Amino acid sequence: MYDLLQFIDSPDIREYNRDTCFTPAEWAVLVSKSLKRTVEEKIDALQYLVDCYTADQFKEETIWPEFGSLGPFTVFPGCGHRNDTRMERGFGSPL
Repeated sequence: MYDLLQFIDSPDIREYNRDTCFTPAEWAVLVSKSLKRTVEEKIDALQYLVDCYTADQFKEETIWPEFGSLGPFTVFPGCGHRNDTRMERGFGSPL
């Protein structure tokens, strides 16, 4: 399994999101926005996402049951099983 968390530049934000369940599209954005990773590392990570997920999975807006469909999948690389509570803590809508 590919450690996509390495593309989150801030150690604090990386740790905070260790159990966050991102969609493939959200992972792709995180990978592309990293300032500390090389273009080659980004291309490898993006290729990993393309190889692991279908086009339909990239269209999913959320994977949190309380916010919408789980689609044909439930777990992503680095995705824990705890419920995301960002809505309850006042962080606004999910990514």
